[in-house]
Amino acid sequence: MVHIRTKEFFMSRLSVSFTDANNAWMEEKIAAGEYASKSELVNATIKYERDKEAAKTELLALLDDAETSGISSRSPRQIREELIGIHKRRA
Repeated sequence: MVHIRTKEFFMSRLSVSFTDANNAWMEEKIAAGEYASKSELVNATIKYERDKEAAKTELLALLDDAETSGISSRSPRQIREELIGIHKRRA
């Protein structure tokens, strides 16, 4: 593994093999201008999966908190509005 330092962060250079179908899909995405390179596509895909995993972990923690907090005196509408506010502040 080779580490490359860019202005913003370190990057590791790896050799990776893809199936023909996955390689063709990546080539289509690059040809369509969605990504500049396979490296960019793979990094974006990994970031997407990491973000999805973090969101799932956060949601499970919120569900655990909700379950242990008991029954609320707030209406479903009040709860929904509060959650929308929390989501907007985090975005």
